[in-house]
Amino acid sequence: MKTSEYEKAVKEFGTVMANGFTYALTEQADYTNRLLPPQYANYQDVQDGEEYQFEMSARAVSADGELVRVYWVFQNTKGEEAQELDAFDYRVADALELL
Repeated sequence: MKTSEYEKAVKEFGTVMANGFTYALTEQADYTNRLLPPQYANYQDVQDGEEYQFEMSARAVSADGELVRVYWVFQNTKGEEAQELDAFDYRVADALELL
């Protein structure tokens, strides 16, 4: 990826830290809709007023052109999801996958 393309991605979608490296997001984060492992409470496993976790992901690229998918796990309260998705902190990803 050319430096100008990386910089354009930084301006459009911002950056994220993952595994100690900075990546430029190339798209907006979106729900993965995956069921999370047992250490997490999934939406369908909780009652109104209880907390659950959900996963978001987005593609990203390093300044050197390495393509990755980054993942975040966020927490919300069932029945109180009025919070806008851009209110969550996307600065540090929870996981990274090489593409």
